[in-house]
Amino acid sequence: MGATVRALSAAALLEGLNAHAGAAVEYLQTPTPLTGGFSAALYAFELAAAPPPLDGPLVARVVDEAAQARTERAFQHAATEAGFPAPRIHALVPYDVTRAIIVMDRVAGVTPLRAAGRRGLPRLFRELPALLAGLMADLHGCRPPSDERGSDVDALLSVVDDEPRAWLTRNRPRVSTEVLCHGDLHGENVIVESGRVVGVVDWELAGVGPRELDVARTALILELLPGVPAPARRLLRRLSRGSARAFIDAYTARAPVDRSILAWCMTLHRARLLAIARQPGTVGAVWRPLVPMLTDDVRRATAP
Repeated sequence: MGATVRALSAAALLEGLNAHAGAAVEYLQTPTPLTGGFSAALYAFELAAAPPPLDGPLVARVVDEAAQARTERAFQHAATEAGFPAPRIHALVPYDVTRAIIVMDRVAGVTPLRAAGRRGLPRLFRELPALLAGLMADLHGCRPPSDERGSDVDALLSVVDDEPRAWLTRNRPRVSTEVLCHGDLHGENVIVESGRVVGVVDWELAGVGPRELDVARTALILELLPGVPAPARRLLRRLSRGSARAFIDAYTARAPVDRSILAWCMTLHRARLLAIARQPGTVGAVWRPLVPMLTDDVRRATAP
């Protein structure tokens, strides 16, 4: 996805919120940049004497494409309406010619990694797979939006290079059941407070697809450890592979998984990440160190 993160105009956001609320509102806390946004800028802010539901701590997510913002809102809203722990969205504010701002509740808490600390890493490796599997199984029980496809299989295939895409198309499995997929569920997109999950964030890749599509993505992230320096990644290789297997097993205990569809989805995700990693600039930077491994994996999976 795009990685151009530009500054927010506080005045433009306030103007849009005034129009949305139908009343004049002012800032109690002006927008302050938050860390964690990759392809969208995130800002924390609070309004003074605003009508509900804009009367609490809020986050503005600036999305480069308005259509993408509408899709994110649809899937995140569907999840929260079903009781899934995600920040509730309160407004979609047009920003400029191309962009839009998603305004949602600000969730208090930290990621599981920060909550664990360095001493808690071994325990985190043991417990995170089951946590993610439980969240994913719950999400897959939510009804997806009826008028949005999001990042479905076709959207993901469109990013893949020609040769692996041809193999994936020839070998595409038949799928009878589709579910609401987060598309990027991992530890850095989960917020916990006092030992419980209070929010799942970053719905950019949400879509409708086979449950195996979502399972494969999370298992791959657990296995590859993107963003971890190469020396540490090599040391943690056995643990990371074990975490991926534990996640799949924990999910399978909650919902049925077709292993042949799962294997195909793993190849799709590897091929997509390989194509993204080869793009110039910052778009694929986190995946670029993994290009040799991804190349070998895709070559083996698609060999005649």
